[in-house]
Amino acid sequence: MHVRWLKPEIFEIYKETLGVDSHIVFKSIQHNGDLCFYTIDENDAFTGLICAYEFEKSIKITAFLGKDTSTKEKLLKSLIQASYNKPLQAIITKTDSELFRSFGFETYTEVLEYISNSRAVAFNFTTNHAKEVNNPNFFQIAYRLNKKNLGDDMYEYCKNDMNSTSSLNLATDLGYLHSRGLHKDILISPFVINDMSYLDAEKLLRGVLHYRGLKKLKVFIPNILEIKELYESYKFIKNNNLFLVYLGEKPNIKLDNIYGF
Repeated sequence: MHVRWLKPEIFEIYKETLGVDSHIVFKSIQHNGDLCFYTIDENDAFTGLICAYEFEKSIKITAFLGKDTSTKEKLLKSLIQASYNKPLQAIITKTDSELFRSFGFETYTEVLEYISNSRAVAFNFTTNHAKEVNNPNFFQIAYRLNKKNLGDDMYEYCKNDMNSTSSLNLATDLGYLHSRGLHKDILISPFVINDMSYLDAEKLLRGVLHYRGLKKLKVFIPNILEIKELYESYKFIKNNNLFLVYLGEKPNIKLDNIYGF
């Protein structure tokens, strides 16, 4: 088995069969190609990949898959070596938790995947409501809230790499929500609010449901009662249990304000 740098032209060949977030993988390769790897076997067959995106204070794994444990071990080891002791973060499945623990990762919090179902929720959404969630200062609001609640400078990511052709950016003075197409679904990510701004979170969720309601929406949230109750009140259901893990310095994330990782 061989580990190689993942180049855009290589990923282009395999992307349709992998089931990963192609947009963020391409952006990760463009932003920091030295943190993206893939593996091939003795017959030059593709067997796995790992990609990560480097922020000011941390590196976040954006894609990870392998045909077996040995492949995943090689990929994760390659990324750790390339990170030069900079803190790493990842949202992982329970299946991968033992592997990550073996490399020294610790669990920061449980993460829940919620998806919208086909039962529509009736609510009023007027022109005034639309104006409330279309604050023109989206990027400035996102920068401020990310620094405060995620503990990292994500401005370059939000400004240059987060958006795709399917992106929808919504914001109030006290929160922001980004959504974009992911395969046949819509991914809500990120979705961050200010302290004690539950009403703004609901306004933004109503906004994305109004504009995207005919699609299946997907979001990853911390296991916090108030956040779960908001989504469940709009007929979202829990689909999976995952974990946010880290290696190195422990993150400083205000989970109460994260309505979508």
